[in-house]
Amino acid sequence: MKSIFKISIGFFILTIISCVKMPIKKVENNINNQVINNIIYDFANKEKYKKNGTYQIIELEESDKLYCYMFVKPQFYSPRMSDTIEVTTASFPTRYLKFKKALFVWNDFEYPISKDLLKEYSKRNLIDSSLIKEEKGVISNRPLITTNEKTKAVFYYVCKDNPTRFIKLINNKVLNIIDYPVIDCKE
Repeated sequence: MKSIFKISIGFFILTIISCVKMPIKKVENNINNQVINNIIYDFANKEKYKKNGTYQIIELEESDKLYCYMFVKPQFYSPRMSDTIEVTTASFPTRYLKFKKALFVWNDFEYPISKDLLKEYSKRNLIDSSLIKEEKGVISNRPLITTNEKTKAVFYYVCKDNPTRFIKLINNKVLNIIDYPVIDCKE
């Protein structure tokens, strides 16, 4: 099992390296991860971002023609008792990529939690155990999470038929699907 995991991680890293060095080509299998790799590359090369920072990529509702992703800076991740190594989860991101000293994370509902991922979260003090403590009855109310509605996020709208074509917007609001930008998706 470990060798399959190492091979898949090696293949994933090789794919990312090839995306960085060569023109991006459309790959039909696992298009979501390819699109995410493309926008990470764009974000890391064009946005002002904190080195050694962590960025979560959240997949939003897609339209007929576009995928939509949002880059945000997470405060922390709270696993549940059911979130264990080698198990898939919806509680927090399970995929990550270290690129230009930053950590980019996203959820792949088919990919399990790994030890390496938890080590990265731990190194960056991103794991909060409040949900587990609440599930065990150690605490009755976990602390409230506050957000600043003025905080802006980076949104990527990517063509489904041509993932190399996209528009990037910086905004503090998530657009309704009918308000997504119009993109010329032809080559």
